[in-house]
Amino acid sequence: ARVRGYDFESSYRTEPDFFSSQSESLNFRVIAGYMQENSSTPLNGTKNNQAGSATLPKKTYTASMIYSIGDYGINLQHNWMGSSLRNTQWVEGRDVDDNSVPSTNITNLGLFWTGATNTGNWRASMNVTNLLNKDPKIAGLTRVGDELGRRYSVGFDYSF
Repeated sequence: ARVRGYDFESSYRTEPDFFSSQSESLNFRVIAGYMQENSSTPLNGTKNNQAGSATLPKKTYTASMIYSIGDYGINLQHNWMGSSLRNTQWVEGRDVDDNSVPSTNITNLGLFWTGATNTGNWRASMNVTNLLNKDPKIAGLTRVGDELGRRYSVGFDYSF
């Protein structure tokens, strides 16, 4: 088995002064990856490289922005997976007419509120996964992306 590729991460944090009477923070973060190879070779077999398949796309990135003002905040996240192949072993025109799977985009949104008590800290949150309700990309029997559609969740954490 062999896996090769590159990962990249960058982040930036600042304290803007949009509202002079409030403490604020603004964070940007990008994580990107390029997978050159994800292969396995069975005993006396042929090398099978899955990099670039629908489940292991070669190019991916996640970008996020978190803005907080006082006890409130918002988190916006975008995930992208590059175009890929349904099966890296297939040859178009011979094994299948169209072996391609288009790129996918999914955006998530989170809102949060933090506070403190005499004994600890708490955080309440509401999240929307797949904010734009993007359907998965379908290429034959292959489905890439979020198959569940838009989802909502609420949470409450307390630490002491």
